[in-house]
Amino acid sequence: MTRGTAGSRFTGILEGRSDLETWTPENEDEAQATITAVASYCRDYCPARLACVEDDCRLFRLEGRADALLPHTPSESVGVFGQPITGL
Repeated sequence: MTRGTAGSRFTGILEGRSDLETWTPENEDEAQATITAVASYCRDYCPARLACVEDDCRLFRLEGRADALLPHTPSESVGVFGQPITGL
């Protein structure tokens, strides 16, 4: 892997993409691959990884679009997405 633009550091499904601001994965497999690729980039290359700007980051927004395609069980939603946990 060569050093250069951030795009050259993407791997897998994100490699060579220039439309990360608008592209949405088409199925669950692409969504999972997108989340994995974003996590790898953030872990290894993102200069703001210790102070993520979240909604100001196109990769954060892309990860959110990918996550929306994945099925979530009710148990995964409790307490994770800001929903109150009843009875505690």
